[in-house]
Amino acid sequence: PAEVAKEFIKKAEAKRKEGDFESFTDLVTLGMKTYMSLRSHKNYVEMTTFEVKRALKRDHVFSENTDEILAILNLADRYKFADEPLKPEDFDSLIDGFCAFLKKKEANNVSA
Repeated sequence: PAEVAKEFIKKAEAKRKEGDFESFTDLVTLGMKTYMSLRSHKNYVEMTTFEVKRALKRDHVFSENTDEILAILNLADRYKFADEPLKPEDFDSLIDGFCAFLKKKEANNVSA
């Protein structure tokens, strides 16, 4: 799952460099949901942010990460669905949040 997530991160960063912020945002959220799906065997990819929020209450793998997951998904939703213009630092926080989340989960996974 971590290697798959890292591929999404690489592709997202490339899209951002090209100035394709829509694809960048989609790749960050899809990458995160794909990683979560692979780790927990739940289909997060097909879920809306609201459905993810509900599913996290019953997911022992990610329940302690609920706030950071929802912060990333909600920020992405503001851009994708509310057409809210985001600042460069908002895009930074999307990719940085995903990377930090991945790093933390993989560190916990190794020690578990």
